[in-house]
Amino acid sequence: AWVALPMGDANRASPANAQMGTGLLVCDQQDARDAVLTSLRAAGWKGEGSTLVGLSAALQSTPNRTAAAIDVLVVVASDDVNAARLPLDALQAALATSVAVRLWFVTRGAQQLEAQRRVSPWQAAAWGAARVVAEEHAASFGGLIDLDPDLEWAASVAALWDHLRNAPRG
Repeated sequence: AWVALPMGDANRASPANAQMGTGLLVCDQQDARDAVLTSLRAAGWKGEGSTLVGLSAALQSTPNRTAAAIDVLVVVASDDVNAARLPLDALQAALATSVAVRLWFVTRGAQQLEAQRRVSPWQAAAWGAARVVAEEHAASFGGLIDLDPDLEWAASVAALWDHLRNAPRG
């Protein structure tokens, strides 16, 4: 069952999980990518943005790519049929390289937490596609996060950043 977790202290330091300070962000809408990038960078993230088309090249040019897996944050912003393809397209772009990745998928409104809230069928489809990635390519899967669709992207980033910084790494 899906359970809403309380948002922790986004300023809490966590040395064991400090490696989420860098990576790549891919989003299917430019305005959402810009808002998320700006907010994450303000919180201390040092990652770069990329388009889906440019993801393979961005992974190949990432410094220290022979060390641990590179965290790739895949933000599903569209609420149409294209949303469902993004998790699989991001996986295919990553697999086209020899770079180890950890894909983190972010949806908004894919899960119903309150009885009166509608679920976006396209975001739910993206969630399902991300679950397929988790099952079929577990070594490349970092996590799956569903944000409140009623909040602007910038407001959702505090919860996102807290989750990413404090998620267990394997």
